Amino acid sequence: MQSTFIVALIFAVLVAIFALLNGDVVTINLLFKKFEISQALVILIAAILGAISVYMMNLVNKVKGSLKTKDLTKKLKQSEMEITALKERIAMFEEEASAAAEEQAVPAEPAQTPAAAPVESEGVERL
Repeated sequence: MQSTFIVALIFAVLVAIFALLNGDVVTINLLFKKFEISQALVILIAAILGAISVYMMNLVNKVKGSLKTKDLTKKLKQSEMEITALKERIAMFEEEASAAAEEQAVPAEPAQTPAAAPVESEGVERL
């Protein structure tokens, strides 16, 4: 910022010196009227109008930039909220998955099967 100001100040001094060196009277012919004024004044007015036009164009760019920044900030907040919601859903699904895995890991008690009755064969004695 300071370097820009210093460059602008140096440029203004150079324009002023140039204007003072060219102090002849010139005729300015507008569509409806003619003026006879100092060439230095014409140079200074042209430099001032140029500086004002550059400032206005820069101002327009700054306004566009701030509007874009505002829009991008809004989109960023929406995206962060969406990410938070999705992380919460992931955590919920992980909890459900771990609960389901625990249920499957604990085996159910084996069903009681009736003991088979001893089968006696004919002709075979048991000891």
